[in-house]
Amino acid sequence: LMNLVPCGPLDGGRIAEALFNRYGGRSATLRLLQVGIVSSGLVCLRSLQCLNDPASLLFPMPQSMFPSFVVGDMIYTWLPRGLQPAPGFMLIFFGILCAQQIAAYNEYQGGR
Repeated sequence: LMNLVPCGPLDGGRIAEALFNRYGGRSATLRLLQVGIVSSGLVCLRSLQCLNDPASLLFPMPQSMFPSFVVGDMIYTWLPRGLQPAPGFMLIFFGILCAQQIAAYNEYQGGR
């Protein structure tokens, strides 16, 4: 699920890029960068909330979907309600993606 966030080099970003290029006209790149900044920033904020409240789920995935999945505590964690991406990892990962999107946006705008 986290790969479908419409941001940067993720698959969701590639899908959004194709859609914006097809239907977005001249401002497709600008809109894509704006969507990437907002979506990665929102995932960062949600990850921060989940980091402070371990009972909340970032992306709920039932454990029954992954019965034999070996889980370490770095990227995924088990909660009573299912498999959960580790909030600390998501915060760092999407924080970096958000910073990259902001840098690309500023470069696209001419360094403003």
